[in-house]
Amino acid sequence: MAMPYVWRGIDGQYLEATIAAVGGAAGAATVPTGASSVVVTHGLARTPTFVTVSPRAAPTMGAPTYAELAAGTVFQQFYVDTVGATQFTLHTTRNVAVDLPFDWITF
Repeated sequence: MAMPYVWRGIDGQYLEATIAAVGGAAGAATVPTGASSVVVTHGLARTPTFVTVSPRAAPTMGAPTYAELAAGTVFQQFYVDTVGATQFTLHTTRNVAVDLPFDWITF
């Protein structure tokens, strides 16, 4: 029996879905202090067609450079790439100053 994954929405309502029942997987990963990526093993029997990630906390990073200030790119961003049959890679645009936990869902 698959365990339900509970997602709390902005409106305070709880949305429960048994991700595994529809062929997906869910979990958590952490980009460690000083790093800008983490490889995540998703556990699906195939390459997912959908991956979403959500940080659990506001990203903390070092002081922005002059070029970042001038370009207006001082905010931490994140993205997923290298999605494969067993893993995907979660990246941040800058090294994180403290561990940055994420929740993820794949289908």
